[in-house]
Amino acid sequence: MKIIFVLIMMVFLISFLLLFKLIYSGEKKPLEEKEGNLFHVCLAAFVLALIPTVVIALFIFMLLGSTNAVNLLFSLDLNMKQLVILTISFFVYLFFIDGIIETSIKIIVGENSYLFILQFLIHIFTFYIIGLLVQVKQTSNFMIAIGVSLMILLLEVLYGQKEKGRTW
Repeated sequence: MKIIFVLIMMVFLISFLLLFKLIYSGEKKPLEEKEGNLFHVCLAAFVLALIPTVVIALFIFMLLGSTNAVNLLFSLDLNMKQLVILTISFFVYLFFIDGIIETSIKIIVGENSYLFILQFLIHIFTFYIIGLLVQVKQTSNFMIAIGVSLMILLLEVLYGQKEKGRTW
């Protein structure tokens, strides 16, 4: 859990510094001429930095919860360190590599039901490979790969339905 906390704090610190620089450079008058404006810039950067930090933290905890749910559901006996490493690895894959793969699949297959099926199978394969790199036992690894992929598929289908304006 310390790793996740450090990761979230790093996201907040980077967001805060970038937003502070953006807000500070966007000021028309120098801050020395205005009284108390440095505090306002810090406060604005702090509040705005909370937004991406909370979104990323929620996504990380959602992934950790889904891996932990699969772990508890099937009694896989994975320790918390392995779950945290798997969660961070899944997060990095989903945010940096999955978009490229999804775009490639959309170009090849188009936007239809095969897109979701192909993404589901690729997620299973990729999560299985990540589990092998983390040295999770084969059966546990396969169960976690399927479970987390199913949860992501469910979220993608529900989001796709919402985006199209369909209701159940």
